[in-house]
Amino acid sequence: MRLLLLVAVLIATPTARAQSSAVSSSVGDRIRLAASGWDGTQYRFGGTRISGIDCSALMVSWFDHLFNIRLPRTSSQQFRVGTEVDRKRLAEGDLVFFGSPSTITHVGVYVGQGEFAHASTSGGVTVSPMSGDYWSTRYRGARRVLDGVRSAPPIMSRPAIALSAPTPRPEAPAAEPAAERGAPTFTTSTTGKKPKTKRRIGW
Repeated sequence: MRLLLLVAVLIATPTARAQSSAVSSSVGDRIRLAASGWDGTQYRFGGTRISGIDCSALMVSWFDHLFNIRLPRTSSQQFRVGTEVDRKRLAEGDLVFFGSPSTITHVGVYVGQGEFAHASTSGGVTVSPMSGDYWSTRYRGARRVLDGVRSAPPIMSRPAIALSAPTPRPEAPAAEPAAERGAPTFTTSTTGKKPKTKRRIGW
């Protein structure tokens, strides 16, 4: 009887480990799939929609939609949520931040294999390697907000972001090197007009 129980445990253990690994790796798969659904969306400073979006608004949309987690609006605010993660211990779903020594100017989400998904000022919504000179020299840290998340609702293609008005003014994006410029960039008007209050948009 004991022999049969031992065999059963040995058979079940690899299966359980495989299932756990599949759950973990699916986080990166969900984000990559979401990124592909936003293919063609350009960066727009202060943008929150499929017609144009900035880096922090994209994180708000994805984390709310994929994991039912509400993030604050700007990258500097997002840098203060969750728990700090060492770069050598990055996991899929960790927020990664870039900027100057004193200012956070950009945010994306780690998707595994040394890559992160983000809204780039030059290429729009895309997946980029973190090992390049530009991003590696501007890396400022990572935060983990997905601890305990084991499942997520189905991905909807190209969602509109839901934001409560009024929202904090987004930070100005950092300029990317000429080598990474391949798509037109978008900037907001500086006419000094008071921005209109945004109405909550449902999914």
